[in-house]
Amino acid sequence: MEISFEYLNYGGKYVVFGCCPPTHQAKINVFKIYEKELTIHGVKVNPFSFPNAIGWLSAMGDRYLNFEKLGVKVYALSDYQAAFNDLKAGVISKAMLKID
Repeated sequence: MEISFEYLNYGGKYVVFGCCPPTHQAKINVFKIYEKELTIHGVKVNPFSFPNAIGWLSAMGDRYLNFEKLGVKVYALSDYQAAFNDLKAGVISKAMLKID
């Protein structure tokens, strides 16, 4: 945590996801939190809920998780200008650039 915290840019958010031993401690320079206006979020999740979530995704399938229905379109990296044009025109809600 101490090493990765250094990579945050101005206004960054650091998410502590998952669990660690209650005896674990980390040193963070509090001045850097102030200087870069950083935000730290702690997330408490049940690690055993992952298989249940995958089951829900499978059940939703193509009916709800279809890129076309969600307004998402995949473009080659070389077609980035077409992606921006479609976004500006409102044809899609999100463009994904595929790197070959």
